[in-house]
Amino acid sequence: MFALVDILGYRDLVLSAKGRANQEDLLAKLHETLSSSREWLDGGNLPVPLQTFGDKHHFSLKAFTDNIAVGWPVGVRRGDGEVELISALSNLATFQLTMVNAGFFVRGAVAVGDVYVDEIAVFGAPLMEAYEGESMLARDPRIVLTKSAIDFFRGHFCGLPNWQGAQRSRDVWQDNDGQLFVNYLDQILIAEDEQGPFFSELEHHKKSVQSKLEEHRGNPAIFAKYAWTAGYHNDFCDFHEFDSGHKIDSEGFASQRGPAINGD
Repeated sequence: MFALVDILGYRDLVLSAKGRANQEDLLAKLHETLSSSREWLDGGNLPVPLQTFGDKHHFSLKAFTDNIAVGWPVGVRRGDGEVELISALSNLATFQLTMVNAGFFVRGAVAVGDVYVDEIAVFGAPLMEAYEGESMLARDPRIVLTKSAIDFFRGHFCGLPNWQGAQRSRDVWQDNDGQLFVNYLDQILIAEDEQGPFFSELEHHKKSVQSKLEEHRGNPAIFAKYAWTAGYHNDFCDFHEFDSGHKIDSEGFASQRGPAINGD
C-alpha cells in the first residue's frame, strides 16, 4: 500500500511566519509533529505484538517540505494482506489525526501496486496514481482511496463484504461525492473497550477545526475545506451517538443564505 500526502496551506504557513523567531517556532512545531507522526507510521507506538508489521524492513518513508510518501508491503506475510492492510490504515489514520491536532491539515491518496520507496527515491505506477488522486480527487482534508486501492480492498478486506457498508466501516468511510476516504477520527476509539473513547483527542480536533474556520472565514475556497472537516467531525459524533457538546457548532460553518440587508 502506498500513500502520498501533503500539508494544506504549507506555503502560506511559511510565508506568514515573519521574523526569525516565528519561523523557528513554526519549524520546531512542524518538526516535532512530523517526528511524532513518523513513530505512528512505522508502528513505534503500537503494542509490541503489532510492531512487527511496521518495522524498518517492511516500511519506507520519504518526506520533503510538505510532501510525504510512505509505503507498506501488503500480502507478504499472511498471503492475502488483510492484517498488514489493517495495520497500515490504522497507522496512516493516526498519522493524520496527529498532524491535524497540531494544526497541520493534510490531503492525500492511497494506491496499491508495485512501488519502490526509500529515503532517496520513489518509483512506480502507484506514485502517479496517488498523485492524481491527491490532486484531482481528494480536494478536501481527506486521504482518499484510488481505484487500485478500492479493487484491492474489494478482493481482500473481509470487513467490507461485496464492498457494501463502506459508508460506515471502521477504517474507511464513503463521502457524499462517492469518494472513499480514511476515517482517521476512528483512532480515538482504538482503546474503547479498555479506556473508552479518547475524548481529549476529539476535543483537540474540534478546536483545531474551529481555529481554521475562524482564520479563513474571509476566504471562501479555503474556508470550504475546513467546513468539510467540521461536517466530518459532526458526522462522526452523530454516528457514535456522542453528546452534542463534542460537536462543532454548525452555525460556524454551515451554508447560510439570506438577504444582505433586511427588507432586500
